[in-house]
Amino acid sequence: MTTRQVGRPTHGGAFALTELVAVMVIIGILAALAIPRFASAAARQQVEAAARRVTADLRLARRLAKASSVPHRLNFDTQRNRYRIEQRESDKTWTPIAAADKSADSHAVDLEAAPYETELDSVTSNGLLEFDAFGVPQKGIRLVLHAGSRWVTLTFDAETGEVVTSEVNRKIAGAEATIKGGVDDGSKIK
Repeated sequence: MTTRQVGRPTHGGAFALTELVAVMVIIGILAALAIPRFASAAARQQVEAAARRVTADLRLARRLAKASSVPHRLNFDTQRNRYRIEQRESDKTWTPIAAADKSADSHAVDLEAAPYETELDSVTSNGLLEFDAFGVPQKGIRLVLHAGSRWVTLTFDAETGEVVTSEVNRKIAGAEATIKGGVDDGSKIK
């Protein structure tokens, strides 16, 4: 028969408080290392998805212009972080095209909304990229997108029809940009 002393707890299979604290500290350190990497990966995914969407819509505007023999353009709005595809109605009038899936009145892309959650930082050419009735671009355009610490430049060359995507490093203090690598993503508009 086993007797137990009164007032003395037994620690059979339980963990000591110091062991639990040590495990919690290790978990905290691992989380502190992993969270910034996860945020950076999420920002990269968002800005790359936005770049792919803009490239796809460049192609769409060109195809629509060629198919309908009506000039089309992309109209970028940096204030609202969005753009839309428009078609020419008359010499001075442009109207948004209808959304392909009929979910909205116009084919407008809000870059701040999910899944992109990206900011349209700057656009050249007054924010307009126009394709004539033959699908020929009037001029090139460059735009800068960013999400978190990820910055990407899309450059559309009117002569070659290529879209080049470049990752940009931004120095926070001086807001000085340097191109990290100009990589052709294989997106030819021709």
